[in-house]
Amino acid sequence: MRIVYLTTLLAVLLLADLPLAQRGRGRGRGRGRGQFRGRGRGPQNDNSSEDPQSSECQTATGEPGACQPLSHCVYQFNGADEISRSRCGRGNKVCCPVQTRPTTEQSPVRRPANVAGRRVVSLPEITPEDLDIAGRASLSIVRGIDDAEKSLLNDGIFAERKSTASQHAAFFGFKLIVQALGRDGLIGLEATRELARRFNLDSLQGRDGLQRFNIQNTVIADACPKIPRCPSTKFRSVDGLCNNLQNREWGKSLTAYERFLPPSYADGLTLPRVSIDGGPLPSARKVSVTLMPDVDVPNQQHTLMLMQFGQFIDHDLTLTGVTRFSNGSAITCCDPQLVANPTRRHFACMQIDLPPDDRFYGQFQQNCLEFVRSVAAPRPKCAFGPREQLNQLTAYLDGSAIYGSTEEEAKALRSMTDGRLATTVFSKDEMLPLQPEGVHACVGDGACFRGGDARVNEQVGLTAMHTLWMREHNRVAGELKRLNPGWKDEILYQEARRIVAAEFQHVTYNEYLPLLLGRQIMTEFDLLLTPSGYSNSYDPELNAGIGNVFAAASYRYGHSLVQGHIDLINEDGSVHKRLPLATQFFNPSELTEPGNIDRFYRGLITQPSQSYDGFMSEQLTNHLFEPPGFPFGTDLAALNVQRGRDHGIPSYNDWREFCGLSRITDFSQLADVMSPQAAQAFAQVYRFPDDIDLFAAGVNERPVPGAALGPTFACTIAEQFRRMKNGDRFWYENGGLESSLNEVQIEEIRKASLARILCDNSNVKFVQPLVMIRETSWNPKVDCDGEDIPRVDFDNWQNEPVWT
Repeated sequence: MRIVYLTTLLAVLLLADLPLAQRGRGRGRGRGRGQFRGRGRGPQNDNSSEDPQSSECQTATGEPGACQPLSHCVYQFNGADEISRSRCGRGNKVCCPVQTRPTTEQSPVRRPANVAGRRVVSLPEITPEDLDIAGRASLSIVRGIDDAEKSLLNDGIFAERKSTASQHAAFFGFKLIVQALGRDGLIGLEATRELARRFNLDSLQGRDGLQRFNIQNTVIADACPKIPRCPSTKFRSVDGLCNNLQNREWGKSLTAYERFLPPSYADGLTLPRVSIDGGPLPSARKVSVTLMPDVDVPNQQHTLMLMQFGQFIDHDLTLTGVTRFSNGSAITCCDPQLVANPTRRHFACMQIDLPPDDRFYGQFQQNCLEFVRSVAAPRPKCAFGPREQLNQLTAYLDGSAIYGSTEEEAKALRSMTDGRLATTVFSKDEMLPLQPEGVHACVGDGACFRGGDARVNEQVGLTAMHTLWMREHNRVAGELKRLNPGWKDEILYQEARRIVAAEFQHVTYNEYLPLLLGRQIMTEFDLLLTPSGYSNSYDPELNAGIGNVFAAASYRYGHSLVQGHIDLINEDGSVHKRLPLATQFFNPSELTEPGNIDRFYRGLITQPSQSYDGFMSEQLTNHLFEPPGFPFGTDLAALNVQRGRDHGIPSYNDWREFCGLSRITDFSQLADVMSPQAAQAFAQVYRFPDDIDLFAAGVNERPVPGAALGPTFACTIAEQFRRMKNGDRFWYENGGLESSLNEVQIEEIRKASLARILCDNSNVKFVQPLVMIRETSWNPKVDCDGEDIPRVDFDNWQNEPVWT
């Protein structure tokens, strides 16, 4: 491989001396519009005489700073209140500290010193022949499972298309490779269980001791995935392979989640967690109904965009593989034939039983909620050991929700022209490409879109976010083609993807995480961005893989923020339409109506989110994935609790200890971290504090000062984002690598904001500079054509060295 420079150094120097306007800086929204637009109506501020780079100021805490646009340094402040006290100059500016300032307040949680390791336990002598015996037994068990599946399919016992169970399965997508890897993981798991049975091992011996053996060089060696070599490249691989050159599979799509703590299974290997006295845990539905009721508490600071951007991040990072039939049909666990004869249930069934007097489902005579276990993933290094789960996505914040996480997905989303992604036009607006007929899971007869993540149609706000970032990619590709007319499709695509991933990372760590975590925790976990130059924070010893706890529990915090309805807002601020959320699951047809996608965007930046608390909308706890014309769906809160048990997520107390917090030894102590009413409710549901499920307690914790989250969720989420920042070789602030941006380009990326991306890729004319914070006197809606929302200058990518 070699770097080919397209022009001489002299030409670059001459270009640098040109005034900005002469370098062709584009100001248009990009989708077929001209490069420049006239100023529109609305509030304007004349800042022409003020140079924000040189205007000195003093922060609210007395430090020297520079007066900058609002979005420039959100990460330097401890929440919206502190931002509001640091305004400066004319217009909508904030005094940004000149240097990253040390925080004087102690973080409410500490960064964990270490992560999951296995205990050293003694084992009886186990020979290679013993491993082969266990392997042959596992193959026999899996063949028996295959036969049972065929019997169910032959008898027509599977989820009907567009039923709640089918929609829930569609949420996770369907790939043959996922089911194949799940079969490989199951073979390894059953071999582990066979060893534990033959040698009468206890749960710790099975969980930790057997990991010293692996399935390579055994009769089941074919169940061990092969890892290809690493090419030298300036660009990320689509699937995350070889981001870490020493550990090629770290963070790769279609690999097992990581563990921050060892799993907690009843048998140490696979059976769901039980009470500390060996009895059953409370029903996940009981946990939901009692601890997460529907109470309407709109957030006073944050817009619905906080929730929506958070969900888009989630869908860039986590997608668990869930068990299906080999032909792709969704599994049912609550079919009347199975209720009458439970022995015929699919081996992956883990249904949630309902009491006859359930306050909602009782009226429909429902006795259980569908729940199917996640596939068993092949374990890291093909070791024997406990059940792990499969992440279908890359672990890096790389825009995989835009581009896909496999080469096949990425190719299907490209237009193969001018570096652009494929689009479909509705009412002169570029929308996502359509799913092929017969393969989509949308309800109704309207449009069903395709994106980098299988859940693109889950609800319309999410589809709109996918559309926004697709448009941003195409806008950037257009700018690069204008500046570099000789570039071919592949280079335009890869360079635009590289820029958009950098923008996505910057918006996440500059605008989103500070609101979520607060400055103390951002500092404790090394999440603060570098004000200038390179950060050089890359640590090749740090595994950026997604923690199981993040995917199955803590990052599901956002379900508490979801509104039960979605507002479509007109340009004059009036509500055009109010849609119940339950009518929008897998039904994005509203987006194709003229002007509606812009109404959705206005709604996201205007409508408040729900507050972070233990309350969840009944649109999620009674009507999730509700088919059209059907009176009920399923319960998301119950699914979250059940998924945590399925994945072996340790108890709330174990995670408190992981984060440096004291264990709860009496239910009365919960009143120190949540409301007294919630603490009393936990005592009614659980028998022991050590039984408490992480998700249930995490969403009920009081937020820490300056943050949206309570301490335990904040800790586990911060640890994950630390890994994704410092363990990513392609992190946009890194220098000195073949993939690095130059320092001038990084300075331009630091101007990126979600407000600017919204302005440039929609017909929304007025937005507040910080779109995740509600409109206020210091964060007012301003004209997209004004100077309050900075623009990235792509001229700095003209004559970019091209990788060939």
